[in-house]
Amino acid sequence: MRRHNISSLKLLASVLIPILAALLQWELWPTLSPKTWIFFYPAVFFSASIGGLLGGFIATCFAVMLGVYFFIPPQFAWAISDSGHALSIAIFTSMGLSFSLLFEHLHRSTRELQHLKDLELGKEQKRLSLALHAANAGIWEWDPATNHNQWSDSVWRLYGIEPNSCQPSYESWLASVNPDDHITVETIINRALERQAELNLEWRVANLNNDNVRWLMARGVPEFNPKGELLLYRGVVIDITERKKNEKRVQQNEERLNFALETLQAGAWELDLNTLAAQRTILHDQIFGYPELLAEWTYPLFLEHVLPEDKARVDACYRTALDNKTDWSFVCRIRRIDGDIRWISAKGRFSCNELKQATFCRGIVQDITESKLNELALKELSQQLQMALQITNMGVWRVDIQRDLISTIQPGRSISGLPEDIRPKNKREFNALLHPDDRQAVAERLQHSITSEETYEAEFRIVLPNQNIRWVSARGQCQYDNNGKPLVMLGVDLDITDNKNLQFEKQRWADAFINCAHGIVIGDPYTQSIITCNPAFARMLGYTSPKEIEGMAILSLYHPERAEQIKAHIEEADRLGHVRFESFYQRKDGSGIDIQLDLVSVKNSDNKILYRVATVQDITDRKQAKKELQQLNTELEQRVEMRTEELATLNQSLESFVYSVSHDLKTPLRGIEGYSRLLRQDYDEKLDGEGRLFLHNISEGIKRMNDLIDDLLAYSRMSRQKLDNEPVSINQLLDNILVERCEDITKHGIEIDRLNLPSLTVYADEEGLALVLRNLLENALKFSQNKPKPHIEIGAMQDETTATLWVKDNGIGFDMKYIDRIFEIFQRLHRLEDYPGTGIGLALVKTAMQRMNGRVWAESEPGHGATFFLELKK
Repeated sequence: MRRHNISSLKLLASVLIPILAALLQWELWPTLSPKTWIFFYPAVFFSASIGGLLGGFIATCFAVMLGVYFFIPPQFAWAISDSGHALSIAIFTSMGLSFSLLFEHLHRSTRELQHLKDLELGKEQKRLSLALHAANAGIWEWDPATNHNQWSDSVWRLYGIEPNSCQPSYESWLASVNPDDHITVETIINRALERQAELNLEWRVANLNNDNVRWLMARGVPEFNPKGELLLYRGVVIDITERKKNEKRVQQNEERLNFALETLQAGAWELDLNTLAAQRTILHDQIFGYPELLAEWTYPLFLEHVLPEDKARVDACYRTALDNKTDWSFVCRIRRIDGDIRWISAKGRFSCNELKQATFCRGIVQDITESKLNELALKELSQQLQMALQITNMGVWRVDIQRDLISTIQPGRSISGLPEDIRPKNKREFNALLHPDDRQAVAERLQHSITSEETYEAEFRIVLPNQNIRWVSARGQCQYDNNGKPLVMLGVDLDITDNKNLQFEKQRWADAFINCAHGIVIGDPYTQSIITCNPAFARMLGYTSPKEIEGMAILSLYHPERAEQIKAHIEEADRLGHVRFESFYQRKDGSGIDIQLDLVSVKNSDNKILYRVATVQDITDRKQAKKELQQLNTELEQRVEMRTEELATLNQSLESFVYSVSHDLKTPLRGIEGYSRLLRQDYDEKLDGEGRLFLHNISEGIKRMNDLIDDLLAYSRMSRQKLDNEPVSINQLLDNILVERCEDITKHGIEIDRLNLPSLTVYADEEGLALVLRNLLENALKFSQNKPKPHIEIGAMQDETTATLWVKDNGIGFDMKYIDRIFEIFQRLHRLEDYPGTGIGLALVKTAMQRMNGRVWAESEPGHGATFFLELKK
């Protein structure tokens, strides 16, 4: 109904506003003419804003009628005489309708928006009710001046009052408060009224029908009039019973925690990771030497107390745990504020927010100095015990007799120190480890020890998987229950292999001393007498037993005139440690023997002589043989001198013979060569083809004969002449040889490769080495020049003392079964017509290498070339 009335008033306004605009414009028309619509535009606009589409349309219609009748000529008539006025009417009508449509749209949007707001407000009110119910809370208002109160339905229930059973008032509320809390709540209320401040109360309810306790909390905000006068308090009341219970539990837990921390002498702390500031208990600061809590404690302050030796480790532990969001703990040393150094143990855990970012770290710190010192002392004692066991190579073991289990308490170097996979764990595995010859004796000794309650003692051998045999000494004691039943045996084992080997070694030396074929005598350096000797020494001097010699003066063995010489030898042995000399002993029967004596002075670490040991050989027969040998050597030297003179004469004769032979052989050859050349010059035209062939063969034969004589002379000179070995540069020598054969290399298109040759130097005779390389290169050229792509490789490799050169070709090669023949003089593997040569070149190479203290060898395969190697000293 109210809404309908408002709509009617809006329509009436839409009619009246254009009429009022027409009256105002009529009054001002003399001034405004001809502006027909000047007041009607705002009238229509305002009417549309009030009445929307309908109001704007009515106002537009009334405005058009009033404007046409009163203000458009002819006045007071409905006729329109001018088209311009008709256009203005159309424009005004369009604008009016546009205003109407615009405001109609705005009104509808406003109504829809208000409707949505109403719906949202209803939802919010519903949510508020649900929230208050869920939170067990209520809303209240209180006017202190009038004592007027308004309580929501849930407030009555919280106060323990039947809803609407009385008038809500201050007195009704105060009656619901536990009497023990009256003074407290009234004091807080009066203080808040005096200060006109917010009201914050907590109290217990008194109107409950059982023994339960309900705690309520009220929060109220004051509201003021424009003059700043207090009008009322408006707020909420909440059931905080569970919170109070939790607070009580927290308090009890804190009391228990404090008791535990005090008992453990531990300080608790909480570190804010944003500010690095820490909250902590008093005991925390006291651990660091502060009698009272410091105003501020930070992580950097904590690090200042940590000793420099531990600081990096502690910080790394903390930061690693922070990065991984894991618990952490460490033990370190700190320097208290009073300078005292203490050991502490710290543990912590991180708390993260919903983004999994660490925000707090909480933990405890304990002073563990006393326990740490005890631990270090115990560790030192344990290390000393372990060191003692290690020094003695002892291990500690335990045998559970009832369960047949063997375990190691402290590994040694014997059974207890064996690798885990072969260490015996029961009786069967122990027996398998024992040497077969010792198993029965060990078992019997063990059983006897258990039954007789005596200490178990045994020495036995064990066989390791690698078949090594070790000697073990074991001692143990059996423990029994109250009924005398054997339970366990505890004991130690010791690897005595070295001791056993030493015993065996002593026995071997004793056997060697007694059974040695040479005489051995041991003398006392202070009494200069014989301590003992072996049987061979006694027999050497004609005695039947060493006992006959023991105690005799050492010098009594020698002729008196040799005493000073013998003393000198003894002093030399004492000074140098060892001396060897030859002398003469007097035997028991008065005869004498020649001896060779090795005298050793045995000293301790202080260079003090303990005893002297002499090894004596009877060299009587050797001396006689030496005398005979000297005589024979004298005769031999005379023979050698005679033969040397004969050989020198023969060498001189050989040189003369070689020269004569070469001269005598070459003289007729030169004659034959001269006559054959004259024949070719004077009678070449008169000779037929066969005659010319004969002359050619004669020339070739002469050339080969000359080459043969030259090679024979070279071979003879190489065998006899003196060679001077000196450093020779291989690279430079090879350059000269390649220049000599450059024409042949170019003619046949032979490719030469040189490998690893720069700066290589060998120790040889330069002329002899040149001869060797020249012959090998000529052979390589000769046997590879007919190949499609002839190739020769000259290379070298070296080590610390020698250098190896090689000449390799891709020629015809040879069968390795002829390897011994190719280095012999006049030996050829191919026909002279195919490959010319004298058969002396490789023999010359071999002789030259031997004369230069080197060697030559070859490797080849038919059709795949040959490689000749030269080895020389660097």
